[in-house]
Amino acid sequence: MSAVPKLHVQNVQQAMEAAVAHQLAGRLGEAESLYRRILTLRPDSAPTYCNLGNVLAAKGKIDQSILCFRQAMLVQPDFSDAAHNLSTICMKAGRSKDAVAALRDLLRLRPTAHEAHNSLGIALCNLNRFSEGIGSFRRALGLKPENPSVYNNLGNALCAIGLYDEAIGAYHRALVLRPSYPAAHLNLGMILLLKENYVRGWPEYEWRWRLDDPRARLVLNTPWWDGGLLRGRTILLHSEQGFGDTIQMSRYIPQVAAQGAKIIFICQPPLADLMRQLPGISHMVFPNQPVPPHDVHCPMLTLTGVMGTTHLTIPKQAPYITADPARVRFWKSRVPPDKKLKVGLVWAGQPTHANDHNRSITLAHLNPLADIEHIWFCSLQKGKAAQQIYVRSNALRLDNWEKELRDFGDTAALIANLDLVICVDTAVAHLAGALGKPVWVLLPFVPDWRWMLQREDSPWYPTMRLFRQPSFGDWNSLIGKVAEALGQKTRGLADVQSGIPGEVMAN
Repeated sequence: MSAVPKLHVQNVQQAMEAAVAHQLAGRLGEAESLYRRILTLRPDSAPTYCNLGNVLAAKGKIDQSILCFRQAMLVQPDFSDAAHNLSTICMKAGRSKDAVAALRDLLRLRPTAHEAHNSLGIALCNLNRFSEGIGSFRRALGLKPENPSVYNNLGNALCAIGLYDEAIGAYHRALVLRPSYPAAHLNLGMILLLKENYVRGWPEYEWRWRLDDPRARLVLNTPWWDGGLLRGRTILLHSEQGFGDTIQMSRYIPQVAAQGAKIIFICQPPLADLMRQLPGISHMVFPNQPVPPHDVHCPMLTLTGVMGTTHLTIPKQAPYITADPARVRFWKSRVPPDKKLKVGLVWAGQPTHANDHNRSITLAHLNPLADIEHIWFCSLQKGKAAQQIYVRSNALRLDNWEKELRDFGDTAALIANLDLVICVDTAVAHLAGALGKPVWVLLPFVPDWRWMLQREDSPWYPTMRLFRQPSFGDWNSLIGKVAEALGQKTRGLADVQSGIPGEVMAN
């Protein structure tokens, strides 16, 4: 590190120039030191606070960076560069509430900054303030009407409040302006699938492979399977996205095998024991292992389009996955033999899922189920959310074997001994459906595309019943309906046990 000269008032400008030079050259430590020394002499220098904020942001010191930009605005309220930098760092840090305040300051100074209106719309939507976000996107388009990314953002916000046809119009407009826009194609595809328009939806959904997303990349030299003849050929099928996606689409593996293909399957390790039983898999490998020779390959979710799937032709056989008999016997010994209804619960998905904040709940949300008689509850929950069993706000008494559920094979064996699974939109919903077990799925107001709209059943799983939020974020009403349905189910069970004629609901 080069020596930093002692500063005097007369050489502050020289020090500022040196600090900027250090910053531009990437010598962030030297730049930070000089900016801090300058501020001891010029504590009212908004540009110095702003430059120091940029240096701290580059060093990953986000909180200190935000404080510097705020100080710059405090010293000079009309300093639009500081407001811009503050909003940018808050957006990158996921601090949407702070970003909204900074962007409003920026727009007070630069009311025609269309990108600031767009960023404000994003920040507002991150806070679930979708109607306000829509207004910001429309103002951005009023200033620059030919911006495809704003139309895409507008489509997302319209979709979030259930205005699907308007969202489709926004995505179409984005694609008129930028025909090869992967995000708009993908978003359009998911709404079309949600509305059961499979013919148009599957091709649009394939645009996910053109996103700059490293999770979607599997570099292979072989061609994609286009549905052509497979007899005598080897096809590589590879899992993608989450565990639930693999379980859902594994129903197609026997159909591919029936075409005379030898199947190599890249499978996530926690699913391996379940998937091995599927007919037609010749060889299984895990991600990051060497890929054996093959003729063509196909991602699991691409099989839907290749096989020409519509809501009328979805393979509906259930079960198409079975639990290991030895494991089933083991878990049978853990489940009480009484005549209570045996119900497994899952209330949270993977926190890393992009929509987890909308699809997951807390265990306390399910407290209304605690008052229903004739039920034995157990937890199928994995991960940090399982610890909610032990917090005071939880009124449910349920057995928890999280540490003994080593993989999905164990979870499947436990489910095989239950009467019903109640869960949010996670892999367990797919697992229970694939096992042919009654499963009630709790869905957010805007569900994932595979659950479609309005219907209470699922063409993917004959034993599934769907419970939907009546409005955005309204879990209480949904769970009230679940409690009512569960009460009816247990009343029927109690009547049967007491010899009173009654109907026990199948699912």
